[in-house]
Amino acid sequence: MSFYLFTKDVKFRALVNHELTNSCISAISMEQALKIQSSLAKDAHPVIVIDENFSEPTLAVFLENLAFHRIHAKKILLVSPLTPKRQLTFTQEHHLLYLSKPFAIKDLLCAIIHLAGTGPLKEHLAHEQLVALEACLQGEEDPFASILIGQSKAMMHIRHTIRQIDGRFTAIHVNGESGTGKEIVADLLFMTTGIKKPMVVENCAAFTGGLHDSRLFGHVRGAFTDAKENRDGLVMMADQGVLFLDEIEVLDLTVQGKLLRLLESGKFRHMGSDQTIISRFKLITASNVSLNVLLEQKKMRSDFYNRINQLIIEIPPLREHKEDIPLLIKHHLDHRGESRELDRDTTRRFMEYDWPGNIRSLFNELDNLITFAGTHDTLDENRVLTTTCLNRKDIQGYQKITLTDTEYHPLSAERHTRYRKNLINETCG
Repeated sequence: MSFYLFTKDVKFRALVNHELTNSCISAISMEQALKIQSSLAKDAHPVIVIDENFSEPTLAVFLENLAFHRIHAKKILLVSPLTPKRQLTFTQEHHLLYLSKPFAIKDLLCAIIHLAGTGPLKEHLAHEQLVALEACLQGEEDPFASILIGQSKAMMHIRHTIRQIDGRFTAIHVNGESGTGKEIVADLLFMTTGIKKPMVVENCAAFTGGLHDSRLFGHVRGAFTDAKENRDGLVMMADQGVLFLDEIEVLDLTVQGKLLRLLESGKFRHMGSDQTIISRFKLITASNVSLNVLLEQKKMRSDFYNRINQLIIEIPPLREHKEDIPLLIKHHLDHRGESRELDRDTTRRFMEYDWPGNIRSLFNELDNLITFAGTHDTLDENRVLTTTCLNRKDIQGYQKITLTDTEYHPLSAERHTRYRKNLINETCG
């Protein structure tokens, strides 16, 4: 089961195939269409998409030929506005579904699903893309698309996975580099649980002075030198709710063991107390380093690894889904109430840069552009006073550069000089 595209417009064919994981079978001439006819005959339920300019004088003959060879294909005819009479005639004789020009490729794919279900597209689209198209046909929008931004296959897959899990988890892990949006994914996972109690959020890197145990499990007065009063701890706060622990790679091994026991039995003790307390909650963990690496480096207990390794959501770095950068830019500028757009050169730089700090550094860079844009009509990276990440060439990440370093960075010096001249002209002007 597949779909076939007959069109003379090679640009249109390229646009269609660009949206597909695997290209469709296509023909740009009647001769090619006749050669494809044998493949059509072997296909149980083919769908043929035919551009009306394909070979209009012989189009009806071709359709009759399909009928003669008992090739029962469903057909979509891409047309300019038609008169009711002609449309009625074609529909009665050839059982065609019409799609009027102009239209988006998404509209064509939805038309195929409307006509023949998802079968013809299964070998051409990823599963999450099919689900999104079906939702659009049913008048439903992706409920998370405005929160976890991106229409790349990777981001659509993450949103689809979250919808599939639908809050049915006891422990789940989110992995991704710093700045990729792990907390946003955790927020979406929490939203699907339907739990009204606020999610308890903690970054394990904030545990100082070896107080992981106290911060998580609480303590009684006198448990240690500074324990001047009783403290419930995070796991008590999360009872019947959701606990999100970020940067779990810094969590002490002993504390990992206690957390494992709590997850399995629902029981724990405050530091300095012999009283057993019950707490049951859903756990979301996150790390900047993969769990396998942490296990290899002996920074994670194997039993704790096995417990939180059941469900994992991997968030790709921004450099692996750069096609989402324009959407992310628009989202952040809209969020800031900024109506101006990036100029062409700045947009090019944003698309070419690999963003080692991921989405967080992208948004920071946009904030810099807005700050130094003044009253100009566009957001121009060259107006930023200090050297921005787009001009940092160190492969290890961001290098801190100040104005006193400009002699070592000609591009920064040139831009700083230009900024000062513009500032003087605008002030004295």
